[in-house]
Amino acid sequence: MSFNEVIDNINTRIENIISTRLPNTYQHIRIEPSNYNPSIDDTITVTITVTNQSETPVTDFTVPLTINGESITGLTTDNNGEVEYTYTCSDFGIVKFEVNSYTSFIKVEGYKTVSDLTGISIYHNDHEVNLVINHTQNLLSTSDSEWRDLAVSSIPSALKPRMHQFSLTVDKRVRVRVKNDGTIQYQSDTYFGTGKSVQCNLCWLI
Repeated sequence: MSFNEVIDNINTRIENIISTRLPNTYQHIRIEPSNYNPSIDDTITVTITVTNQSETPVTDFTVPLTINGESITGLTTDNNGEVEYTYTCSDFGIVKFEVNSYTSFIKVEGYKTVSDLTGISIYHNDHEVNLVINHTQNLLSTSDSEWRDLAVSSIPSALKPRMHQFSLTVDKRVRVRVKNDGTIQYQSDTYFGTGKSVQCNLCWLI
């Protein structure tokens, strides 16, 4: 028997002794998300598989899963050495799943709908906000200096623009602005008349 064969034999015997007395010492762990690039608010399944050095499933193993450093309790492997965890993607960016020294990552992207209210919808990702206005209620003429509030006049504080945002609407006699306090307003010239609607898009960075 060669020197290398002797060393391999000794290592194997040591592993077998340890795995018999401490069966959870040697583990191979796989962390497999069902989607590595989900959209915000998606729900995915994270499958964790635990085997020993012989690739035999490790059953009834308490899995110390952490997600971005937060511990998840109550996970135990079944007869196949597997356990599933359902994760809702409530935050944008990279999410790290970790079990002992084994890790897996997903990246959450897409747009989140904050509101879909009468005439106004707000969509955002982790760096920009899109405000879509399709206001079908009757609007009034204003003076050149007068601004009137639209039906919805508040934006969540985290999404408010740093500076006032302006946009012309489909009818060029009307302007819409989003103030940096979140108020949504419109201004029209004195020849605008009544019974008009407003359609426009505004976008800003957050």
